[in-house]
Amino acid sequence: MKVLDEEKIIHFSDKFSVGPLWKLEEDTGLALRYKWLMNHLNLDEEYVCNYQQVFKESLFRIKSIPEHVKIFIWFGENSDEQTALRYVLYLLKGRTNNIILIHTTNLADTPIHTGEIEPDQLKRIYEENRTCLPLTQEERKNYEHDWLTLSNSKGNLRVWENNSLYQVADDYYDDYILQTAKKLQLDRRFIKSARLIGEVIGNLNQSIGDSYVEYRLIHLIFKGVFEMEGVPKAMRYYSVKLREV
Repeated sequence: MKVLDEEKIIHFSDKFSVGPLWKLEEDTGLALRYKWLMNHLNLDEEYVCNYQQVFKESLFRIKSIPEHVKIFIWFGENSDEQTALRYVLYLLKGRTNNIILIHTTNLADTPIHTGEIEPDQLKRIYEENRTCLPLTQEERKNYEHDWLTLSNSKGNLRVWENNSLYQVADDYYDDYILQTAKKLQLDRRFIKSARLIGEVIGNLNQSIGDSYVEYRLIHLIFKGVFEMEGVPKAMRYYSVKLREV
């Protein structure tokens, strides 16, 4: 659309649906989140090493936006972007900028996450929403209050259901992982973990990422629910099957 000279994009390279959010607006909260991600999720080594620096760079860019600049926040119907929406609006608390929300996934022909939308469709969504009215002060305060609730909680997993954001237990999807494994493992043979995880992610209608599902799968292996064949250094290196009772 040839607008990059006049409009800049700021993004978080993160998955806000998983991991702790406690005091994430402060350095102590970011350090806690980093430690949890590093100890629980099988993430790319370079991503983990640069995580805090990249996160802080995004924070700096948000806080450096001049107050006369109009801000657009893109979000979809999923716990990742709904959480991030509340976080960013809290970071912008007290700012006089006009803030316009661009709702990307409220149409029948769009996926649940903005990152899955084709460029031509994103362009159409932007053109249709760029002149919308900005958030009112009351709306902003409601989002800010939502964030404070999240920031004061100790949960590690969030889901988006019935237009609401819920904190749920870490094992929320464990039964679904088991049921999916039973459907795939009809012949009682080992199946690639990547296949099981992909099947879970593909049918959840939630945006939690494959790393979180793998974390729960490995937890179930340690509990003795699954048997493992191979080494769990990456999904393609090991297979699983339900332990026979």
